[in-house]
Amino acid sequence: MNSVLETSSEFQELMSFMHLQPQQLDEITKYKERLINFNELPQDNTLIRKEIASSWLRSQQRGILPKTSLREKLLKPSQFKKVLKDNQLLLHVAEPIITQGLRFISKNSPYTFGLTDRNGILLSVHNPCVAQLKTPGIDISEEAVGTAAHSLSAALGKPVCTVGPETYNYVLQKGNVVISVPIHDAKDNVAAVFTIPYYRKYKHTKEEEALFTWLIAWQFSTARKIEEALAQASHKFHTAVQCSILDSALSMVNDGLLFIDHRGEISYISQGGEQLLGLNSDIIKGRHYSELLGHFSQVSGVLHGKISTANVAATINGVNGNKQCVLKVEPLLIDQNDIAGAIIRVCSIKQTSITNEKTEGFSAVHTFKDILGENPKIIKAKQLANKIAYSDLSVLLIGDTGTGKELFAQAIHNEALPEKPFVAINCASIPQNLIESELFGYEGGTFTGADKNGRIGKVEMANGGTLFLDEIGDMPLDLQAVLLRVLEDKRVLRIGGNKYIPVNFRVIAATNKRVYEMVQQRTFREDLYYRLATCKIEIPSLQQRSTDIIPLAQFFIKQQCFRLKLPICDVDPAVWRKITQYEWPGNIRQLKSAMFLAVNIAQNGVIQLCDLPDEVVGFSDSSSKYGRFKPLSELEKNAIMDVMAYTDNDLIKASKILGLSRSTLYRRLRAYNFPLKDTN
Repeated sequence: MNSVLETSSEFQELMSFMHLQPQQLDEITKYKERLINFNELPQDNTLIRKEIASSWLRSQQRGILPKTSLREKLLKPSQFKKVLKDNQLLLHVAEPIITQGLRFISKNSPYTFGLTDRNGILLSVHNPCVAQLKTPGIDISEEAVGTAAHSLSAALGKPVCTVGPETYNYVLQKGNVVISVPIHDAKDNVAAVFTIPYYRKYKHTKEEEALFTWLIAWQFSTARKIEEALAQASHKFHTAVQCSILDSALSMVNDGLLFIDHRGEISYISQGGEQLLGLNSDIIKGRHYSELLGHFSQVSGVLHGKISTANVAATINGVNGNKQCVLKVEPLLIDQNDIAGAIIRVCSIKQTSITNEKTEGFSAVHTFKDILGENPKIIKAKQLANKIAYSDLSVLLIGDTGTGKELFAQAIHNEALPEKPFVAINCASIPQNLIESELFGYEGGTFTGADKNGRIGKVEMANGGTLFLDEIGDMPLDLQAVLLRVLEDKRVLRIGGNKYIPVNFRVIAATNKRVYEMVQQRTFREDLYYRLATCKIEIPSLQQRSTDIIPLAQFFIKQQCFRLKLPICDVDPAVWRKITQYEWPGNIRQLKSAMFLAVNIAQNGVIQLCDLPDEVVGFSDSSSKYGRFKPLSELEKNAIMDVMAYTDNDLIKASKILGLSRSTLYRRLRAYNFPLKDTN
């Protein structure tokens, strides 16, 4: 790592401001004003340093105004939260060192200290003398406010000193002298900049020169201490990661192992994992785990610390055919509160015998808090589900594809049985000849190719917990009779077995079909229907809860921006209008996919119509029941919804744009079931 102060020549360069006379400062001011006001480039002059002139020119070309208020550059809380997370290690080591120095150096004079990250975001400030610099989270990069000592120091990778008129922004210019020193990380990249502004007028005295000599030396020493602490902390962090990976890998060495980072991307796969998937590590590394194993909320739950471990039954589509597996997921911990990723142990079902099969890890992740929406229909469904959660009643969830039926099932389970197994089986995705063995298991040697030790079924796995039967409407008639008998008798007989095994579980079934109509058509057993439909919960489609479309879209946009570590995207009002007009046949799942796509391809942080999927952009509302015309009431509703989206639900601003009184607008919104949180 380079020293923060390489040579005495650098020190002399920093101290050169001491020789500047008032008339020379006036001359620098005039050069800058001619550039800003008349686009006149500074002439070759030893008084104007090249790096200062170049930065002035870049600032002027970007259209930055010197009188820009720094308050306008304050990041949104969500954006600053991301910056703090990215600089967590830096702040952890730097703040104690700076605070200690603050107590030492500010005994007689309260000096101001500032710490900015490599991108010019103010991370922390001590003893601020300027009101607009009292709040961390301000973007004071060159791209935002123009030439300044800290941004030049970050760009050049060396200490920089500026005098008042050299600084572009009038607020930052209040520092008559500003000294910035870069802080390098373990790889010798600039991680942050440590800055001390001097607000008093200097009088070119020997005492003042001695003061600055001592102050700069202390600043260099402090920056050096932060660099050393940062290097040690970084080494400790990476060592902890490697040790954690090694410890987890050694305990699972015979199985297929995947290491995923906090984003879910695969960074390591064992030879056993390569053989199981039929792919080599070069193809697998860097891909999201869901591309190979499928998406599982339990894995996300481990990554986000919602659950400690998880066992997930999965069907893996390998190059050599489908394989029934169990995914055993464990967090990769740096310390008790810091999750770096997860280890996924992929076990083929053939490796798992009846005697060693453990069901305790089949868990649900979602709760009722995860079911978003303020529409009366979704609230009614949530309230009913919550009321019956503590009962042992069977539940039938009815809703179109993508409405969130499994989300409801997991929420009901977690409300009453969070520590018990939650076992899900999709009746539509398992081949008909395998459904019985999936549900009830089999004894060893029952049929050719079967595990000699046998296999436990999903019904047995759910003992004490919940069995979730998704797409129950696709279950074959002959198997419905067997399932009904299990539900009535509370015991199961494995294929090839000769004794019944007692079981006790709750059943939650789900379907996107009208099962009652199937009963009348004799394609679904009437007795099974009434056994499952003790409590029926209708989950509304997205079209039926249209007032939730925009809030849900905003949530998905924030979620994806957070996942990609991006600032929250802005949205063109035309996008809100389009998505409220679209019918969303794929419901919430389709809306989520559309918003994720839009975030990924949006330019300059703004989602435009062209960023939406083709089927949404190409949708025309001319096929509505009104033809190409709409009643005034619907046109009024569309206009109000557009303006509310444009003003971020600000009633005062919206009423001014629409030309309505606030009370009239409020009544209209109540009539449209618009969620209003602030009625004052």
